[in-house]
Amino acid sequence: MRAVWYDRQGDATEVLTCGELATPHAGNREVRVRLEASGVNPSDTYRRRGPPAMEYPRVITNSDGAGVVDEVGPEVPAGWLGKRVWLYNGQRNGRWMGTAAEYIGLDVDLVTELPEHVSFAEGATLGVPCMTAHRCVFLGGPVQGRVLLITGGAGAVGHYAVQLAKWAGATVIATVSSAEKAERASCSCASTACTGAAPISPAGVRAFPAWCGTPAARPGRLPSHTTRSPSPA
Repeated sequence: MRAVWYDRQGDATEVLTCGELATPHAGNREVRVRLEASGVNPSDTYRRRGPPAMEYPRVITNSDGAGVVDEVGPEVPAGWLGKRVWLYNGQRNGRWMGTAAEYIGLDVDLVTELPEHVSFAEGATLGVPCMTAHRCVFLGGPVQGRVLLITGGAGAVGHYAVQLAKWAGATVIATVSSAEKAERASCSCASTACTGAAPISPAGVRAFPAWCGTPAARPGRLPSHTTRSPSPA
C-alpha cells in the first residue's frame, strides 16, 4: 500500500517519506479500513517533530481518518464489511500505523459508522477536533439556555464547539482574529462572532445580553467589534 511515514523526528520536509509498505490485515477484534481521507491534527505534527520520543523506529503519521471497512478480524461481526466509517486514535497508544496510508487495521471499538450524508473528509475531522469540542462544551453539564464563550470559533475545535453548543440550546459568543474568520464562525451558527484588541475580563463577557451561568472567559483580549448572525430556524 502507499503510505507516508517517518523514521526520525524533524521538520516535515526533511523526514516524511512517501512510498510502499506492506498492507496490514485485521487482527483479533479489529477491522481493516480502506482509507478515503486522513485528518492531520496539531498533535500529529508535535509527535513527528518531537518531543515526545518516537514509540517505534518507523511511524505512519496521523490519527484520524475515514473510509470503508474491507476486512474483519476474528470476533468481529461480518456486518461491518462494506460500512462507511470514521475512526480515531490510529497512531496512538502503542500503534505505529496511522491514517496517512491506503489502509489501517484498528480495534473495532475505535471505529464508528459514518452516515451517508457525511463526506469522508468531514468524517476524518470527527476524532480529535469534534470529540474535543464535545467534551469542552458538555463536561460541565447541560448548556441549554446558557451563554457560552468559545475562543477560536473559526478553528477546527471551535468550529464544532460552536455548532454543538447552538444545537444544545446555548447562545454562543465566539472569539476570532479577523473579519473573515468572524464570517466563518457566524456561518457555524455563532450568535455573536467577536474580533478586536481591547482587554477582556469575565465581567466584560457578562455584559453581553442574556449572559448567565459560569463565565468561561480567561483574562486576555476583549473583542471591540462584533458581528451577529440570526439563530438558525
